[in-house]
Amino acid sequence: MKKEEIVKKLLDRGLMLSPETISSITDDNIDQYIDEKEDELKISMREVKENKKLTVQDFVEYYNSRFNGLKNILLKKVDAISINKLKKVYSDVSIIGMVKEMTSKGFVIEDPTGSIEAVSDKEVNTDDVIGIKGSVRENKIFVKELSYPDIPLNREVNKEGVKLELKDKKLKINEKTVAIKQNPAWIEIINGKNKTIVLVYGPPEDMEIKKAVEFLKKRHLCPDRKQIKSKEDVFLIDPVPDIFYFIVKEKGKYIYKGVTIISDS
Repeated sequence: MKKEEIVKKLLDRGLMLSPETISSITDDNIDQYIDEKEDELKISMREVKENKKLTVQDFVEYYNSRFNGLKNILLKKVDAISINKLKKVYSDVSIIGMVKEMTSKGFVIEDPTGSIEAVSDKEVNTDDVIGIKGSVRENKIFVKELSYPDIPLNREVNKEGVKLELKDKKLKINEKTVAIKQNPAWIEIINGKNKTIVLVYGPPEDMEIKKAVEFLKKRHLCPDRKQIKSKEDVFLIDPVPDIFYFIVKEKGKYIYKGVTIISDS
């Protein structure tokens, strides 16, 4: 196989090679190069087709997808019932729902079966999907505990990984470079038996690095309506990434529950 054919094949897979790597390929090491690059280092990117204009039904499907994705994560830690069954409960109970609106004493939470006012002094935001435990009185649920999907504490943390560098919307992975074409971008890297999941996200406006922790806690990037380009919820943080590149002006690097957050512009 000629060097040009190798380069084309790798480009077709969404990869780019540095001039140094290309110059190192010779007729004598072509087979070895292909084996190493395809058998040991495999890179895949999630691709989502964006629509120029979404219909009302598209937005309904998006929010349903958002709720169901986060509900499935919360169900691993919350033994919940649907809201329409609360009238028959006379003891402490747990539900999962999306925050619909704020009230003077808390907020209204809803699921596909109905809605109920939650009396609480805990801080939440509209569209948050949360689990709450409390008692039901006077057609209200009085919140005793509130939980977000969050990062599980018992997950296996990737300690090996690969050498990564993000610059100018390009992610250098060892000697390969991947162009970041979507926002958010999900990259899965398999290096031998080791798998590294990378999430790259640039919010529409600058914010502090601590916002990245909030996103991980909520397991969602919480977009505004203008950012939604597909009825598929690409902003759901699932699976849990090993590396979270958060593209803001404030520079920093730290770890939240095993996820390495790298903040850089």
